[in-house]
Amino acid sequence: MVMRLAPAGYTSLRMDLVLLHFLLSVLMVEWAIVLVFLLRPLRLSWRSHVAAISFGFGVYSAALLAGGGYFTIGREMSDYVFFSFFRISVYLSILLWWAVTLWLPEPKN
Repeated sequence: MVMRLAPAGYTSLRMDLVLLHFLLSVLMVEWAIVLVFLLRPLRLSWRSHVAAISFGFGVYSAALLAGGGYFTIGREMSDYVFFSFFRISVYLSILLWWAVTLWLPEPKN
């Protein structure tokens, strides 16, 4: 998917870094989706430390993709401010989720 979005022929370090950031965000979202289906076979719970960290990265990456994809079209400054605050609030929520989840003991199987 990332390679289809890259322009053919011309590459620069800046473009490569942007595509790498996009690739990592897509991979994080995909891993969170895959982990939803692997929780039972791996004998993990939703409150396990591995699941908490993975889902946190997945949610934050989805917020980054939503905000970044929205601005490829070009919008007004108020939209940019809204998505900046949205991204920050998602990040702070994920940090709080990690702090609470990692503070509690991991559930026994």
